[in-house]
Amino acid sequence: AAMRNGTCFIASGSGAQDYDAAQCLSLRAGARNVLLIGDSHAAHLYAGLTKAFPDVHFLQANASGCMPLGRFAGPERCTQVISKAFDFAAAHGKQLDGVIISARWKKGDARRIGDTIARIGSAVPVTIVGPSVEYRLPLPKILAQAWPDQSGGSSASFRGEPGPGLDKAMRVAVERAGAHYISMEEVICPGGTCRVWAGQHIPLQFDEGHLTTQASHLIVAQIAPQFRFR
Repeated sequence: AAMRNGTCFIASGSGAQDYDAAQCLSLRAGARNVLLIGDSHAAHLYAGLTKAFPDVHFLQANASGCMPLGRFAGPERCTQVISKAFDFAAAHGKQLDGVIISARWKKGDARRIGDTIARIGSAVPVTIVGPSVEYRLPLPKILAQAWPDQSGGSSASFRGEPGPGLDKAMRVAVERAGAHYISMEEVICPGGTCRVWAGQHIPLQFDEGHLTTQASHLIVAQIAPQFRFR
């Protein structure tokens, strides 16, 4: 529910017809308007963004498993929702105060991100949020297996892809394209040690990579000063 599943975030079990463009892609007069584009790794930021920026109206176009890259070949659910978001950003750039793009970035995506940023144009500030930390098992399961050790030390052995290398490559490509980059790797794994708790007995992630609602509040609050809005 915190991702607005079924209206502004379309999960894999839903279709493009379930996306409510009238609600999710509408500008609000008198407010700063910022568009959040991407897959479920964009949707898990929504709760934190709305809490960190209560004066901002967030438009949202998210579809599970749908990469916001290139010309969005793939299922209709992806091509329609994501393409609609980029077309909206290009057409309403002067009315938007910012665009945020986040996704489950993979190896090779850094080579394509420049063309994606160019598709939006230069009329609106663009922020790319880098890859989140992922594990080979759901984080709650890793923590439960390690109990009563609450340090999360064993979680490092379960780290999956992507890793710090992709984070660095994405930063270089994004900044070369003239957009702003925010590293999730740096905020979740400061100094190379990844945090695993969002609060007492509340894991940072509810599966292999998606932030819990509490973690969305926590992480976005920390990276909030890095977003570029007008």
